[in-house]
Amino acid sequence: MGVLRASIALGAVLIAFGARAGAAERPVENAAGATSGTAAVKPADGPAVTAASGEAKVATVNGVGIGRTEFDRAWEYFLQRSGIPASHADKPGEVDEFRKQVLDRLIDEELLYQESRRLDFVAGKEAVDAEVEKARRLVMRLRELHGDIPAFLVPHGATTQLAMARDAPRRIGCLLCRRMMFRVAARYARSVGAQGVLTGESLGQVASQTLANISVEHLALEGLPAIRPLIGLDKEDIVAIARRIGTFDTSTAPGSCCTIVPDKPSVAARRAEVEEAEAKVDIEGLTRAALEGMTPW
Repeated sequence: MGVLRASIALGAVLIAFGARAGAAERPVENAAGATSGTAAVKPADGPAVTAASGEAKVATVNGVGIGRTEFDRAWEYFLQRSGIPASHADKPGEVDEFRKQVLDRLIDEELLYQESRRLDFVAGKEAVDAEVEKARRLVMRLRELHGDIPAFLVPHGATTQLAMARDAPRRIGCLLCRRMMFRVAARYARSVGAQGVLTGESLGQVASQTLANISVEHLALEGLPAIRPLIGLDKEDIVAIARRIGTFDTSTAPGSCCTIVPDKPSVAARRAEVEEAEAKVDIEGLTRAALEGMTPW
């Protein structure tokens, strides 16, 4: 999914998956050392644990520290995304809840990552970084062809993949994953006044792109139209286009792929079954986390 100038859509942009994914509930320690299911907030003022490296830690999750630098970066990004003036955020008594939200999100991400490792659903950092770099090179090539196309990196794994894998039938996992991409794309598209979402399906090329599955996935756009320029092309047509515009070599370079693709994916999912699976997870919370974690390129 992507952008066709400003008039069509800013779709789901670039999705980094597999590095951090999932859902888990395990005790954590806050900076003061108390064990709890969620984090207490002492990110800027309170006592902090010190790691062996010497960096102050604002929380410890099953022995893994969250550093002050990591929190400060997340806090700064939160202020930018929320539009809260720094002067307002510095007022005593008015900032604690906001800081708690930021720290809780960092702790949740670490819990998700640890759980994904336990279930062997995680790709190594080097593999994920390599895929992100491939996507970045594709964006740069498209910008050479079409001008300054907006692009973002979205923490899709941290918001969706393992949460869906744990709580939904494995055979519909790809549909749930794509529906979340579409949902995030639609929310962002509306926020910038885009009129639709541009996607890259080729009918029947893979299990998630059968007519039945596309129909179910499309509902996650929440009323926005989808523009599918490749829908009627076969694989060779698409390969020829990629070669002509100079993206083929980058796209086909060696790399990792999604680690939780089902062995026998559904090719004709039912809307009721998909929505029942989504009802078991916090869809709105996952969507917010994805939108809040978007990083511009």
